Amino acid sequence: MPENQAGLVRIGRLGTSGETRVLVNYVPSDAGEAGTTLYCFSRTGRELWKFTPGRVVRTASDTFQDAYITNGYVVLPDGRIVVASHHHMWYPAQLAVLDSRGKLLAEYWHSGYLMFLKSRDLDGDGKPELIVAGINNGYHATTLLVLSPDDLDGTASQAPGDPTQLAGMGPAHEKVRILIPMSDIPRAVGIKYNVPQALEVGPNQIELVVQEEGDSGHAGAVHYTFDYKFHLVSVKPSDTFVHAHRELETSGVLKHAFSPAEIDELRKSVLVLRNDFQ
Repeated sequence: MPENQAGLVRIGRLGTSGETRVLVNYVPSDAGEAGTTLYCFSRTGRELWKFTPGRVVRTASDTFQDAYITNGYVVLPDGRIVVASHHHMWYPAQLAVLDSRGKLLAEYWHSGYLMFLKSRDLDGDGKPELIVAGINNGYHATTLLVLSPDDLDGTASQAPGDPTQLAGMGPAHEKVRILIPMSDIPRAVGIKYNVPQALEVGPNQIELVVQEEGDSGHAGAVHYTFDYKFHLVSVKPSDTFVHAHRELETSGVLKHAFSPAEIDELRKSVLVLRNDFQ
C-alpha cells in the first residue's frame, strides 16, 4: 500500500495473509464532536475492524476529552499501520501503531499537531523509521521527528515548567528531534507559530518546507534540507519569503534589511534536541 497523507481510501495487502484489504478513513460531518474512524474492509466490503484514534489525556492543569482527527497514516512492510491524529480543538497529538488486525500496539503523544507522516529505512538496518513533521506548541516551533515503530511508547518531553507537557506517561525515545524556531516575519506580525508545509523524503535527503505565517500579505516559506544523519545541508528561503521580508522593511515593521547573514541566523537557530543518527 502506498503512503496516505490525507487518509481517505487505500487498497492493498496487510500482514502475511496475502488477502486484499481496503482501508477507509471516515470523516463524518460532525468530526469535531465524533472524531474520525479508520475502517478496514475485506475485498467484498465486509467490515473487519475499526480504530478510533485518541483518548482522554491531561496536563498538570487541563484534561482533553476524546474526538481526534486523523491527519494521515502509513502501512509498514510487516502490515502494521501507524496513524497520526490530533485533538479536534487543542494541541495533543497521537501516533498510534496498530497490528494488521487493528489492535493498538503502542502510542506516542506530542504537544502539538503532527501533520506529515512518512516511513523509510534511513539507516540501512532493514527496519523502517517514521519521519514526522509538525508543530511543538510549547516551543512555538516547527518540529521534525524520527521514531522507531518498535519503540514508540511515551510522550515527548517539553521544557521544564511547560504547561503543555502531557502527564501520566513516561518519556518517549525519539531517534531524532529537531526544532525549527520562527523567523522574524511571524514574530514581527504577532503570529505564534511557523508550520510545516511539506515533507519530502528523497533517496539521500529529507526536505522540510516551513511556512512562516503572517497576515494575509506577509507569508513565505523556508526550505530546510537534511541528510540521512540529520546534518543540516541547506537553508533556502523562498522568493515569497524574501518579498514578504522586504515589504515589512518598507512598512517599518522590520528594522533591518534581508541579507545572507539572516540565512545564516536561520541555520544557527535550528536546534537538535536528540539525534541517534551519528
